[in-house]
Amino acid sequence: MSGRTVQTDAPWGLARISHRQRGSTEYVFQPTTGTYIYVLDTGVKITHQLFQGRASHGFNAVGGSNDDLNGHGTHIAGIASSQTYGVARFANIISVKVLGDEGSTTTSVLISGINWAVQDMQNKSRVGKATTLLAVGGSFSAALNSAVAAASNSGLFFAVVAGNSNTNAAQFSPSSEPTACTVGGTTINDAKMSTSNYGPLVDIFAPGQQIPSLGIASNTAVAVFSGTSMAAAHIAGLGAYFLALEGPRSAAALCARIREVATQNVLSGIPPGTDNLLAYNLSGL
Repeated sequence: MSGRTVQTDAPWGLARISHRQRGSTEYVFQPTTGTYIYVLDTGVKITHQLFQGRASHGFNAVGGSNDDLNGHGTHIAGIASSQTYGVARFANIISVKVLGDEGSTTTSVLISGINWAVQDMQNKSRVGKATTLLAVGGSFSAALNSAVAAASNSGLFFAVVAGNSNTNAAQFSPSSEPTACTVGGTTINDAKMSTSNYGPLVDIFAPGQQIPSLGIASNTAVAVFSGTSMAAAHIAGLGAYFLALEGPRSAAALCARIREVATQNVLSGIPPGTDNLLAYNLSGL
């Protein structure tokens, strides 16, 4: 890999996805630009200094303030793309607020956010340049799965959470939607997080435990959270990174590419019938 950048003392998750073996403290990547990540969540603190002005408010489906008064949306957005804590350092973040300040929502609100992101992608000629982070999970919903499938088929890649119930992801939505890239969570010791869902519909695993990223207490705040939301955020960022690095791909082809280059069979605690694949960014290390 030519022109690569090395971040020392990097967050463990970033170091992990840029090395085949665990234990490194360096994040190795190429600076890439020109991609977009739609973050469908509680909003994003767009004024945080580590977004460097690349985050913006796109759509608010829940009413009230555009700001993130919860913290979840800002944290996962920072993992996907921010200085110091982000996978895709120079991607643009578009906040689509589909969760209220307490973190709750409805299927219809989620679908409205998904549909807005698709329209925005199409209107601004971002097909093949955009990924979506949907770190929301609930009971099985054919309507939600259909909305994600339609969006994926239009060219918008979806990184979604496997969920945090230590059970089969097929029971939930949108993790049960095959066209989404469903993400399970891992620990610093290369184990499946005890809470992470699993099963044949989980496409990829990524770091999810004790992940540092951006907080909302100030424009320089840092917070540490755990969950498959954090894992999915790594994949939304990695998807954008690969689109910039290797060129446009369909949503299905991008998830297939992430799976193709993943580090195989290094994770412990992966149940039978679940692919043992850990995200990797092709750093060459």
